Amino acid sequence: MMAAFIILTALLALLPTLMMVDGIIANGIASAIVGIAIVTVALTLNTSDLNRFSRLLGPTGFIVLFIPCLWMLLQVLPIPAPSLANPVWVSAAAALDKPFVGAISSDIGATLLSLAHYCASLATAFVTATVTLNKQRADSVLSLLTAVAALIAAGLIGFDLGYLRSPGFEHLGERADAMNIAVIGFILSCATTIRAYEHIDTPKTLHRKSRMTAIVPSMAALFIFLSAILISADAVLLFAALFGTGILISVSAIRRWRAGLWGQAGIAALAAVVVVGFLAVVPLKKDTDPTLALTRGEISSLEQMLSDTKWAGSGAGSFEALLPVYRGADEADSFEIPTAAATIAIEMGQLFLWTCVIVLLIGASTLFRRALLRGRDYVYSSAGAGCIIALLISLFANDGILGLAASLMISVLCGLAFSQSRSSGNRDSDPSGGAVHYLKQRERRAAAGASR
Repeated sequence: MMAAFIILTALLALLPTLMMVDGIIANGIASAIVGIAIVTVALTLNTSDLNRFSRLLGPTGFIVLFIPCLWMLLQVLPIPAPSLANPVWVSAAAALDKPFVGAISSDIGATLLSLAHYCASLATAFVTATVTLNKQRADSVLSLLTAVAALIAAGLIGFDLGYLRSPGFEHLGERADAMNIAVIGFILSCATTIRAYEHIDTPKTLHRKSRMTAIVPSMAALFIFLSAILISADAVLLFAALFGTGILISVSAIRRWRAGLWGQAGIAALAAVVVVGFLAVVPLKKDTDPTLALTRGEISSLEQMLSDTKWAGSGAGSFEALLPVYRGADEADSFEIPTAAATIAIEMGQLFLWTCVIVLLIGASTLFRRALLRGRDYVYSSAGAGCIIALLISLFANDGILGLAASLMISVLCGLAFSQSRSSGNRDSDPSGGAVHYLKQRERRAAAGASR
């Protein structure tokens, strides 16, 4: 398993470089690395780790993850019925006077590339989940993930301030990709800070100097991420980062204060009030599709694309090919920023989009619940829950989540969060076992420190 860990580490280290490479080449490099890692895992995974890995999601969860693959494959298959096929194939058949052979996708090549992208992200999550079943490797991946995100955020700050000229940030898509990574990094740096504090909270390491030495790197990374988000002047991303961090902190508060159902209900009510207050303050685009309510710039072409899209979508990856057609020749330079939600709705259909939102909410709630049952290692699953919710918010603000670097980082994070959401023992089967065991350990350590 050490070989797979080294390959995963290499992939994370290459993420800043992949942002500066052409999209197709970067996808090919990432897919090749992940493919090697999958083969390595298959050859080295032992029976006990395989059994533990199979318990992370269950059969239903694994099936749900493969549904997008099946849907993208269906989009590229020939369809004899013109009513289901994309109108571009009907027009092409009439113009060429050829027998009709169509598909749901208007760009079969782009859909196949999107399928490869999704498979690479899914494989990355699986590799990470198997590698980080070991606690030491999980801690190393969390630290490396935070460091790589900090490097990307620092590069974004340098670009915004005019000190750095990087092709990885010049395009709006790559810039949104980096901004989403900064949001993820903000939550991860808070998680590493909490983890560093709790790991040194023992009778042997209660000295102030030891604490500061362990926490300073996490605080420095937190400052970098916050600076990148503030410089971007994007209120939605700032709210996403703070709200995701709030979920992480709420788990810690519930565990420390031993809050019961009423305490958890109070925190949930507070979160709802915060969301309603944010929506009341931030200007929304009214009388438009919900996927475009938080976007900036002109949205006339995007609205037209959404209204013309059938329930089956226009094909994964087809957005860039369709947008110039809807803009027209005289609107080629119009300032329109799509959101990831709008892009998914256009390419995969509205039903697929809202199903994905529900699945992600279920995934976040599962990690949140498991974090309350875990011992000291709850920060992994709680950080995963916070990042999923933060990215759900940013889904309606920009399209950065669809970028290669951001999607791979999210895959690594989700794999890490789920791998550490269950312990190797049976303590998690007790609804209060993990938290109670952790609190008893803290009490025993405190008593031992007082006696000395």
